Amino acid sequence: MATSNKTFFLFSSRALTTTPIRSDVFKIGKRIRNENYYKKLDNVEPSYELIYRAPFEYLIPMCRHVPSFLLISVSCGFAYQFITGSQIFDENAEFMTGPIVASSGEMMGFTVAFYISNLILIYGVTKYPLRIYKFKNRYIAMFEGFLPLSPRPYHFRKGDLFSTPSILPWYESIFKMKDRTVLVFAHHFKKPIYFTDMFRK
Repeated sequence: MATSNKTFFLFSSRALTTTPIRSDVFKIGKRIRNENYYKKLDNVEPSYELIYRAPFEYLIPMCRHVPSFLLISVSCGFAYQFITGSQIFDENAEFMTGPIVASSGEMMGFTVAFYISNLILIYGVTKYPLRIYKFKNRYIAMFEGFLPLSPRPYHFRKGDLFSTPSILPWYESIFKMKDRTVLVFAHHFKKPIYFTDMFRK
């Protein structure tokens, strides 16, 4: 019985931990290699320190570029229809998608909804900094660019980040960075002090 309790205690001690999920990033050797890689990718000066990496950063490019490609394709289709005077969807045609049969009008509605949802997704990605660098009182936030592997830098200074009211469920992670709203997760900073230090004037 004692052995069983001891085994359960050891298992519980390993399961209940406050170590971040991505703690390997902050191991000395691997952290330095990661920082050097991202500094070259983001074209950031060596004097800057990488202090923040967003969760799901590898999925953000897909969430930006795939919808952009789809929107461009749909827009080209509508442009072709407008220029040539042809119709993409025949008024009398019916479309079958699995068990669902849709008319041309319904398909047009689905297309418009698809278009709007992709625009919303792209807009959300523009508020999502992938990485943040720091040098003294200056910061650089890297956002996903329009083209793959071309992140866009956004410069701000200490004290330019502040809380902003929001009705969204993740309001605790929504902040104002100078003149733009961003989504930043406090527990993904290298150290908690790096997060709180950005608020100080």
